[in-house]
Amino acid sequence: MATVENLRLLAVCSYAVFTIAVSLVAFPQRVVWPTMRQLCGRQTQKRTAEFSRWLCEEPNVVLQIFYLMFVCGGYGTVVVFAYPRVPCTSLGPQHRGLGMLCFASCLTSFVAASTREPGYIVDNETVAKHENYAYDCMLFWPNKVCPTANVCKIARSKYCATTKCNIARFDHFCPWVNNAIGEENYRVFLLFLSCHAVLLCYGAICISLILYDLILIEDLFNVKFYDPRTGTTMTSSKLLVLQYLITAERALCGLLAICVIMAAVVTAFLAYHIWLVKLGQTTNERHKWSVLAKARERPNPEILANAPTAAKEPPVPRYYLDRNSASVDGANNSKAFNVDWMISPVNVYNRGFLLNIHEVLFPRSLRSTALTRAERAESRKQA
Repeated sequence: MATVENLRLLAVCSYAVFTIAVSLVAFPQRVVWPTMRQLCGRQTQKRTAEFSRWLCEEPNVVLQIFYLMFVCGGYGTVVVFAYPRVPCTSLGPQHRGLGMLCFASCLTSFVAASTREPGYIVDNETVAKHENYAYDCMLFWPNKVCPTANVCKIARSKYCATTKCNIARFDHFCPWVNNAIGEENYRVFLLFLSCHAVLLCYGAICISLILYDLILIEDLFNVKFYDPRTGTTMTSSKLLVLQYLITAERALCGLLAICVIMAAVVTAFLAYHIWLVKLGQTTNERHKWSVLAKARERPNPEILANAPTAAKEPPVPRYYLDRNSASVDGANNSKAFNVDWMISPVNVYNRGFLLNIHEVLFPRSLRSTALTRAERAESRKQA
């Protein structure tokens, strides 16, 4: 009974921690802050919200330091508690080197994602370099100027409130690397996620095999367990073996639990970004499309009634660029066709999965044509 109660308590605590973590990340306005206001008072809730906003929405190295402590501490635990058991029946000696290689790749990708520029747009030269996408007249409109940075708002760019700069093909700001993710470092960010997903999955498998080898060596399924509190002897079962491993191998079992949970989170996040690549969208554009879809489904009659006549009409010109005819270096000569923008919006930036991957791996702003345009703009400025 004690074993069942301990496992049940562990499951409840794990579920509570997971629920709190998800609430903090996904529903801070709806769940966390109202609950904290009721329990701790308005002043405590306000200060906590300000700290959370500073931690995740302002440039700082706190989460980077936490990341290094977490990853280096986890690998240190592997070196101390797991490596002495390698090689074993299921793992050869080469896995020590493979583990070190995975750890080094994670740190390398972390440094690269933290230092690689996302594609800042600050002047005419950078505008010429990054102006590689046509305006779809749905999410992005021509002849717009960013009122904050006072630069041209090119298609697929966005002003990042954290870095205080416009970013080409802006995706999001990642506090873990303390850097904005844009056109020029999105591939590095995907590499960062991929390395950590591989490391966590690989670590979970290796630790599981080490624990399984321990079960075979000690023949835990055929032994009898003695409970000193009751003085009784119990026949082995899967539940008792699990309790024994948690008690005798706390470090490895704790590390296994962390690897499994984090592997699920990181792999899901990586899969989400691969799905966005398939759609030809960024995180920012995905949010804009969702807002647009809600507006099309449930238009606000008061806004429509009070809006000027010109605002009620579809935009001019009423067209979308043909995504199949969009050129690689700007799509200004693309074929256009008339559509009703409120009936059938089309993502002109989705050129197919393979071409979308090609644009991520080889950004348009780093190709020779974009660099040539930037050099010409700089020469005109100097002249």
